[in-house]
Amino acid sequence: MQANVNLAVREYWKWTFRMLALIGAPRWENTDTLEVYADRLCAAFPELDRERLLDACRIGELASFSGLSLAEDQRNSMEVWAVYLNQFAISKMKPLAKLRGKWLFGLF
Repeated sequence: MQANVNLAVREYWKWTFRMLALIGAPRWENTDTLEVYADRLCAAFPELDRERLLDACRIGELASFSGLSLAEDQRNSMEVWAVYLNQFAISKMKPLAKLRGKWLFGLF
């Protein structure tokens, strides 16, 4: 387990976008706010849990841009998010995307 909570959360954050890319999700645009991105992503995948997504986005942004030290419960929230997103994404992936995720990115 990564001792640095912020580093661990940033890794979950990067992993989130790799998983989303594998299922063909819309990319986060530079002009997107958290809410706008969540709306675009949930429009593409209505069954995605929007509140979990927003929580993960907020925590990921804090770890990446705030300079604050995150708490262990924030790391735990990202771990829970990662498990949820992994299950969700795998259910949406085509066989080739599963192979790509497994062998090129080592995601699961």
